[in-house]
Amino acid sequence: MMEAFVITNGRSTFNYSIRSLEEQDKKIKITVIRDMKWVDAVNECIKLCESPYFVRVDDDMFLHPLCISYMHEMISKKKKKICAYSYRLWEDWQNKIAGRVKVYNKSLVKRMGGFTANKFGKIDKNFSAVAHKRKFRIRKDSSIVGIHACGSWAEQQRYREIWATENATVRLIRPKKYLRSQKKYKKELDTQYSILRKLKKKNKQMKTNFYAFMGG
Repeated sequence: MMEAFVITNGRSTFNYSIRSLEEQDKKIKITVIRDMKWVDAVNECIKLCESPYFVRVDDDMFLHPLCISYMHEMISKKKKKICAYSYRLWEDWQNKIAGRVKVYNKSLVKRMGGFTANKFGKIDKNFSAVAHKRKFRIRKDSSIVGIHACGSWAEQQRYREIWATENATVRLIRPKKYLRSQKKYKKELDTQYSILRKLKKKNKQMKTNFYAFMGG
């Protein structure tokens, strides 16, 4: 019913992202898309996908071991006209919930004409606008299903430069507080990966559906 696509440009977090998918309670097909312009990479997911649904995983996202099982549970309800399911991530380096991982309905996304990027190289706002026009829905779930990890400061700077030169026509300026948090954050990737074990507690505090799915 669903497969996973990991989009990467070679960041150190990539191996952990793959590991989190390989360690899922429910096994799915995993395809890696490397070193492509962002909008081309996400459209490549549609082209290569052999399942009705796909989850797009960035190479700095680590997913909880029950995440895919939970996503399967949600899409199995077969709600009409839902083109995407959106779940939340925990950013330890900002100590808050930030970022989302999405599952897409391949057939509806194809009817929408695939993905397009705005001037910052981002696809979400354009996708939401087309979904609204077509009267399709994006189901937002408050559940925290993974970690939005943070590599070294040098790596973060390199990634921003790649993004600015290859994906955007206008450079996205991040808030100074955001950049300071990345620069000061020193936790190793092994430590960040271990934070996945703490997500049950965070979901309990938020009283999410994912917490109920995990058995309360």
